[in-house]
Amino acid sequence: MNRVRLCWSIPRALMRRSAIPFAFIVHGGPQASFQNLWNYRWNAQAFAGHGYAVVMIDFHGSQGYGQAFTDSISNDWGGKPLEDLQKGLAAAITRYPWLDGTRACALGASTAAS
Repeated sequence: MNRVRLCWSIPRALMRRSAIPFAFIVHGGPQASFQNLWNYRWNAQAFAGHGYAVVMIDFHGSQGYGQAFTDSISNDWGGKPLEDLQKGLAAAITRYPWLDGTRACALGASTAAS
């Protein structure tokens, strides 16, 4: 599997502005996943509720895409995951013109904060 999943959430303010700032949230682990669940710390809707769009990428090594995908980053935590994040961020900014690439921040913990 060479494709990774990108998730996003947008604030209601999008209807009033052409470009909005966004939070690029990176999960830790790195062999973890955002999954479709609520999290008290990395809740995309909480950021969107304050006017930020949110971009989250399940990069190589993320769980839920088969064991081979998770194991693909063994002994390479800084390789494929970083490349997926870089390409995913660039693709999101290109694909969604309402993301303001000049007003973005990155957030993460555990390995994502390294």
